Amino acid sequence: MDIVKGITKRSSVRKFTKTPVSDEDLKKILLAGDAAPVSMGRYETMQITVVRDAEMLVRIGTVMSRDMSKVFGKEMKRPFNFYGASTLIVISSKDASLKGINYTNGGTIAENMMVQAAEGGIGSCFAWFAGPAIDKDADLKSALGIDADMTALFGLVFGYAEAQPEEKKLSEMKIKGNYV
Repeated sequence: MDIVKGITKRSSVRKFTKTPVSDEDLKKILLAGDAAPVSMGRYETMQITVVRDAEMLVRIGTVMSRDMSKVFGKEMKRPFNFYGASTLIVISSKDASLKGINYTNGGTIAENMMVQAAEGGIGSCFAWFAGPAIDKDADLKSALGIDADMTALFGLVFGYAEAQPEEKKLSEMKIKGNYV
């Protein structure tokens, strides 16, 4: 794996083809997530749920659309379609011993998976609303096999991009920084 290539190719894809991610590529993505650092090595506080079932994606998308309509003040008439991606991965965590550490842990898992996907020519995008939508629907959470003591943090979608994103150049900082 060329890590710099994965980093520079990773971007948020919002148009996917209908081609599903292969089982072999999905396994690489999941193993990359599993290799992420988790606070104090407490991997038992995290859970990764892979959703590939089309009916379940529609069910999750329906709940997400309802929530997104409330937040954005614009009614979404159809279920959120995950930009046409065939795979949703939900990152969940037990309650954090330190405020926010669950999102830090989830973020390291997510970034590892998205960089691995990009290096393999697979697109990805955060589907943040998936976490809260799933978490507040006990029946949906149960149907997904997410442990009752876990909080669904967010989702990530994976698939093959309709158009390959441009590779980023690592030449100058976009994020404000300072040296002390």
